[in-house]
Amino acid sequence: MRENFKPYKKLNLDLNLTVTGLNQDRLIFALQKKGIEIRNLKKYSKKKMKLTISLKDEKNFFAITDKMCYNVKKDNLGGKNYPIYYLLKNIGLVIGGLIFIALAVISNDYIFAVEYVGTGMAVSASVDNFLVDNGVKKYTKFSSLDLKELSNKILVNNEDLTFVSCYKSGNRLIIDLALANNINKKPLGANKVITADVDGVIESIKVYRGTAVKKVGDAVIK
Repeated sequence: MRENFKPYKKLNLDLNLTVTGLNQDRLIFALQKKGIEIRNLKKYSKKKMKLTISLKDEKNFFAITDKMCYNVKKDNLGGKNYPIYYLLKNIGLVIGGLIFIALAVISNDYIFAVEYVGTGMAVSASVDNFLVDNGVKKYTKFSSLDLKELSNKILVNNEDLTFVSCYKSGNRLIIDLALANNINKKPLGANKVITADVDGVIESIKVYRGTAVKKVGDAVIK
């Protein structure tokens, strides 16, 4: 077991030990005489104590305790450089974890499924065809899409809908569709007169279907 620590002795690790045997002060004196630094010394009884030494002193420590007939148990390693030692000892797990995180981050940008919600699910087949025609399919990157723009395009190209919202949920592209009431529905752009509750000026226009008959800056009369 001592040989297993050889590559890590330059890390200045600590070795925590439990020592069993009588005449503890005699052992402490012998260790100090050999220049072995003792830290965190705790005596639990006349026969049992715990202490910490530098890992580089391990060989000399056991040479002394074996000769003086003390029973020694290695508890664990410690020290400020112990995290580095732990990473080096578990380098395979660390690399595997980093690869897993990298793959998770990369895969999070891909569409694995398209899911429809809302009252407009009846026209989802039509929307599916529109998505395919526009290059939106399984394994398309979310980062390559403007979901707000995609929502507007789906709405403009489907007269059976009055509302469309596309958003990301995990690796799913969720498309919320609201079905239009065709009985009361009037084609956009059919009326050239825009009415309002007050006089005003058009600040912005968004065309969902048809052709805009007004432009930004045009007046609207009450």
